[in-house]
Amino acid sequence: MPTLRSSVAYSPVPIDEPIYTKWDALHGDPGGAINLQYPVTGGVAQDFAFGRIIWDNGIGQGYWVLGGILGKYDSLGAGGGFLGMPRSDEYGVASGRANDFEGGRIYWSAASSAHVVYGAILDKYLVEGGPGRLGFPVTDEYDAPGVSGGRESDFQGGRIYWDPGYGAHMIYGAILGKYLETGGSAVWGPPVDDEYDISGVSGGRQTDTGGGHFLWSPATGVHVSYGAIYDKYTEWGGPSGYFGMPVSDEYAGYVGRAQDYEHGAVTWYSAAGAHVVYGAIYLKYNELGGPASAIGPALTDEIDVDGVAGARANEFLNGRIYWSPETGTHAVYGGILHTYLDRGGPGALGLPVTDEFDISGLDGGRESDFQFAKIYYHPATGAHEVYGAIYAKWMDFGGPTGGLGMPTTGEYDAGSGRGSDFQNGRIYWSAATDAHAVYGAVLARYLELAGPAGSLGLPVTDEYAFGGGRRSDFQNGHIYWSPSTGAQVFYNNSTTVTADTSFEVRDGNGALLGVLGAGQEVAVSYSGGSYTVVGPGLSHTGNAYIRMSPTIGGGIMQVTSYHDVPSWNQSLDDNRFRGTIEVRYSPVSDKVWVINELPLELYLRGIAESSTGSPTEFLRAMSVAARGYALYHVNRGGKYYGGSQDIFHLKNSRNGNGDDQVYKGYGLEARFPDLAAAVDSTSGQVVTYQGQIAIATYFSNSYGRTRSAQEVWGTATWPWLASVPDPDCNGMTLNGHGVGMSGYGAIKRAERGDSYQDILTYYYSGTAVQTMDTNKNIRVAVTSLAP
Repeated sequence: MPTLRSSVAYSPVPIDEPIYTKWDALHGDPGGAINLQYPVTGGVAQDFAFGRIIWDNGIGQGYWVLGGILGKYDSLGAGGGFLGMPRSDEYGVASGRANDFEGGRIYWSAASSAHVVYGAILDKYLVEGGPGRLGFPVTDEYDAPGVSGGRESDFQGGRIYWDPGYGAHMIYGAILGKYLETGGSAVWGPPVDDEYDISGVSGGRQTDTGGGHFLWSPATGVHVSYGAIYDKYTEWGGPSGYFGMPVSDEYAGYVGRAQDYEHGAVTWYSAAGAHVVYGAIYLKYNELGGPASAIGPALTDEIDVDGVAGARANEFLNGRIYWSPETGTHAVYGGILHTYLDRGGPGALGLPVTDEFDISGLDGGRESDFQFAKIYYHPATGAHEVYGAIYAKWMDFGGPTGGLGMPTTGEYDAGSGRGSDFQNGRIYWSAATDAHAVYGAVLARYLELAGPAGSLGLPVTDEYAFGGGRRSDFQNGHIYWSPSTGAQVFYNNSTTVTADTSFEVRDGNGALLGVLGAGQEVAVSYSGGSYTVVGPGLSHTGNAYIRMSPTIGGGIMQVTSYHDVPSWNQSLDDNRFRGTIEVRYSPVSDKVWVINELPLELYLRGIAESSTGSPTEFLRAMSVAARGYALYHVNRGGKYYGGSQDIFHLKNSRNGNGDDQVYKGYGLEARFPDLAAAVDSTSGQVVTYQGQIAIATYFSNSYGRTRSAQEVWGTATWPWLASVPDPDCNGMTLNGHGVGMSGYGAIKRAERGDSYQDILTYYYSGTAVQTMDTNKNIRVAVTSLAP
């Protein structure tokens, strides 16, 4: 302000009362008058070298106004303006000067110049400490932008706003900076309270405005929160609650809005409102990119997971995040999430144990693993779950990058089991059959027959190499494929036959139906009076039975649908036979029989009535006895069943077929060369009684004597079956019917040097060993099927 000269007592221009009284009281400090006294509203005034003295007639008092304050006063209309008459001389305040007026106060400092403060803002300014706290005003009061009727004044240390609804409030410091940076009153409206301490937050401060809330702490800086997000925040206790202070302003998310806090985030979406995310789920959410990522805003607060004790989840617009102490925190989203929820979610598939990840080696492939399943996704196949035994089998085939490719369905009911489809095949499972894959041409044929719900049932093997092609076995049959035959179906109620050489297939009328190569398989079935034959390049149906024979001498046939596996060696299977295999229905027994027709002498090589390593003479004795039994029934046309003659001579006494001779075929012959030698060395020889074949029965061992047919069966028509001493069995327990030759006794006699003739004529009284014509074929019923 100007420097005043020392008191003066002279003015070149007259100074009249009442101004003179004030000028004199001031010791002439205003300097000499520069004009005469003149009237002003409510009084008179006179200008001096250093200011103006204004006299108020109403109160009879005059005040000196000068310098910058006088300039501001004049600019506001002086006494005719809203400030009215002065109510003080200029006075010092802090580092500046001030003048009071009827309608306000003008402050001046060298740094801020002169500005007026009045009304409620002045009151607030003074209450808050005036220049000593807020510094000097740097603006006059002006309309607050965007606030109808609102006013504000700026000060060196802050700003005071006034609003008709909220009154006057001060805003300053970092909060004022954020307020102005983000739009001030035009965006947020005026403050509705003064800045205040935040309870429970060390150093925390807050100012509330009509449109938002500004929160500051030394650790987090200042951030504004508002609307639904702020409401949700305060619902959870606000800054002194779980979430702590905001660490960001509200920002745009993937859709909607979000704000981050010290211990979580609040998101808002128009369709869902505001929801909180916190704890381990919040960490995972941020790891995925938070609200700005494609997983989007939260649609729920954190919630319990139905059916999973202790587990928690948040639902988001495009995904979910699950947490449990056992599985940790993992996200599920997109197509995998849709499948997960469709299949029962956590209650059915368990919680996720991984986030979604790329499938190595499969461009575009994605996978999420759950406690009880895995879900795979590819743009070409969609998202589908795989689990349990089907998953294990799929992985045996190489999983998503293996031969079966990606899943194209989830697991579904399939016949009596379950199934899953893949790009290049299917896997079926049941408790009875386990899991097996079907694919390619075999699968195509299988599906033509209605798959697992059809006649074949479920698969019981994977596809495997067989007979120059490929084969899959099912509950009720199998499918065989080769390049030359395509896929052929064979049912379990059919007889399947192959050979180690090429073989021909003819009908009962002798018509040639086809010739198959070694290892190729043909299936024969019977139904309703018709025989159906299916094989590579062969498909025939007719009413004549079917016969199959090797085309090369010495070829061996194999009935692959029949199994005779000894308990003592599970690797053996006596289902190979010399000669012809015939499949034929018998009205006598109402069964479909598999008949082996071959020369009688070759048949004897496959009879398992003795064991390898036995004395040669014993084996010869057994061969002669067995030959006579077989020749007797061949000569008379076979045994009789149901009152009429059947289509074979004898039945194989294996697997419950009957009580005739135990016939194992070529497998026994190959394993038991001693037996073949015994048969050959006694060729044509049988036991006779008075020149006729005598049925030579035998058994394991006696208890010291054999028993007669009369004693056991009540018949006297077989006199050669009399009781004889069997001293080698003294003290033993009878094993068998006891009629005829004792096996144990015969062995002992052979070991002592008896010939086979001696042994036979001893046990069969009045008999002889003679040669008869055995150049005949015998028909042996190997096994049977229901028609």
